[in-house]
Amino acid sequence: MTTDIVGVSVSLFCVKRHFHHLLKKGVEVFLERHMSQVHDLEIRLSDIRGEHILLVLWCDNQQARTIAKNADLFFKDFFISYNFTVDEIVLPVPGIFMPFPANTVRYGLHIAKDRDPLRTKFSAILIEAMGSNEIDDESIITFAFYLYLGMIRKRRIVHFSHRNYNYAAVHQLTKPSVKHEEDLFNEYLLQEDLLVEIAREVMLSDEIIVAKSTSWMGAWLALCEPLTIGSPETAHDSHLVQIINEQVGLGEESKMLLNCFLNNALAACQVNHGDQCL
Repeated sequence: MTTDIVGVSVSLFCVKRHFHHLLKKGVEVFLERHMSQVHDLEIRLSDIRGEHILLVLWCDNQQARTIAKNADLFFKDFFISYNFTVDEIVLPVPGIFMPFPANTVRYGLHIAKDRDPLRTKFSAILIEAMGSNEIDDESIITFAFYLYLGMIRKRRIVHFSHRNYNYAAVHQLTKPSVKHEEDLFNEYLLQEDLLVEIAREVMLSDEIIVAKSTSWMGAWLALCEPLTIGSPETAHDSHLVQIINEQVGLGEESKMLLNCFLNNALAACQVNHGDQCL
């Protein structure tokens, strides 16, 4: 008899600079204690209704209420124990709703849809990559920059043509105005040396060296392997783009900035990557 699997959505609100502690000392510890009950996990970083980490805990239907209760007790105790500092809410706030208070646990803010093993594997990469150091907007952009470079590298290695590989088409990004393009490029110039160094490291080094460059890059490159041999516009590629953008929490502004960073850094490395990267 097949057991129904359901997703229990838990939103953990806290200030972004404490996310790394929440991931390593909170989420990872909770999973270790309940690994026999949680089949898969999805993690998303978000700032909707306040900065928070969304967990989707996939478990047997008959265990869902128990998992929700255990998560509620564990993370409420966790927030009390660590007593993270909070930021004053500055008015007016974006949108029409006030953000939820920091160091609180909320439910029902996200509707769990389909259980996805790729999202589970990416969640493990996210914990490994972002769980050691303080997280801010810059570190999130840098993480996404590495992820997209890894994707592009894998397509070159398997001899995919990049002339038609257009990430922008996946998400219908709004084209920035000329002035906005200038602002984005100026932001790139401020970090050009570092971005070009990272691009050269990922794109031009031996794959064994790249895979060992961070504790998680090897796992990400493996995840980028296409499920089937086909054109560069495979469903697998599009799905990975969606996973990055949603689980890292990239807004339109961040995606446009990443486009600018990728295009200019890869051009500086003279890597043929196509017209758009994101």
